[in-house]
Amino acid sequence: MCRPGRLLFALVAGLLTGGMAGGQSNSGTFDEAWASVTAQFDADLRRNRYVGGSLYFTREGQVTGAHHYGHQTLEPRRAVDENTIYHWASITKTFTAIGIMQLRDRGLLDLDHAVTAYIPVFDQAHNPFGDMSDVTIRHLMTHTSGLRVPTFPWGGTEEWHPHEPADWSQWDAMLPYTKLHFAPGSSYSYSNPGPSRRGRSSEPNTGVDREVGSDENRS
Repeated sequence: MCRPGRLLFALVAGLLTGGMAGGQSNSGTFDEAWASVTAQFDADLRRNRYVGGSLYFTREGQVTGAHHYGHQTLEPRRAVDENTIYHWASITKTFTAIGIMQLRDRGLLDLDHAVTAYIPVFDQAHNPFGDMSDVTIRHLMTHTSGLRVPTFPWGGTEEWHPHEPADWSQWDAMLPYTKLHFAPGSSYSYSNPGPSRRGRSSEPNTGVDREVGSDENRS
C-alpha cells in the first residue's frame, strides 16, 4: 500500500513529467493533474486531522497552482488563504543548514571542527563512547551526533509545560542531563536538539542572533 506522502509526491512528479512537459499548451493536462494532487492533499489532511494547509506549484518563479484547505482559526471561523501565516516548525532546520553552509563558504566555520569549539557549554553533556569534543558540526548537520530525538529529555506532559525551550539558558540547563545514544558518526537518528545546537554555533562567528541571521541570509 502506498503511503499518502509518497502518493502525493508521485502525483506532483506527474505534473513535472507530464502536465508541464509540453508548456502552456497542455494547460488542460495540468489542470487535471493538479485536481488529482489537491484532492489527495485534502484527503491526507482530513485523515491526519490537520485543521488547515496550503499547497503551491511553481515553475520558473511563477505560481501555476495554488490550493488551500481548512481553517486558520475556528473562532472566528476564517478559511485558510494566501495570507495565512504558518508555524515554520522543522523547516527551520533547512534554513539553519543554509546559514551554516554560507559560513563555511566564507571561511568562518569548519564543518569538521568540534561543536565545543563554538559552544563550550556543550561539553557538559555526556558521551559514554568518548569525549563530547568528538561531536562535530557535520554530525549535527547530518543527524549523526547521537543526540536524542525529542527536544526535552523529560516531562512535557502538563498543560503548563513549555512546548520548547524559550531561550538558550534552558537548553544549557538540560545539557548535564543529556547523553549521546551512539558514537558520533556511527549511526543516524533524527534529532531536534542537534540542529538547534548547530544553529547556535553560528552566533560566535557572526555576532548575530541565529534567527536574525536566517532572515537576512536565506534568500
